[in-house]
Amino acid sequence: MAVAKMAKMDKSGGSPGRWPEMALMLMLENQAMASSLIDDLEPVPASDVKKRGWRGLHDRIVGSVSGTLLVRNHSRPEGVLMSVETYERLVLEARGRRRPDDRIEALTQAFSERLADLRTPQGAMKLREALDSPLEFDRDVHPGESC
Repeated sequence: MAVAKMAKMDKSGGSPGRWPEMALMLMLENQAMASSLIDDLEPVPASDVKKRGWRGLHDRIVGSVSGTLLVRNHSRPEGVLMSVETYERLVLEARGRRRPDDRIEALTQAFSERLADLRTPQGAMKLREALDSPLEFDRDVHPGESC
């Protein structure tokens, strides 16, 4: 992306000799954006990972507002720990999808119940009767015609 942006800048009057300068500006711009993203995360020293262990960190993750912790080593961001729910939400958002809607889940449940009815002996018998009986139409059917 940075190369494409630099190429666009070059077409708009920047010379290739200025690319290192433009690359540095983009790098600083990206660092500023990244640092603003992590500013909201609750920091935890890397030493706490060893001291508190997983259970202690997990309790802090669950207790945090964002469901994430920023692990810092010598005040420098090193990693992010997050809950499974937060991870799933982020992955779904990154893929451009959301969790299935309640209406879809309700329809799926209703369909599954109707399908389960067909799997009973009585349901199978009703389905066979319906399929074995001739179809009746209100008017003549001509192949190739639409309704």
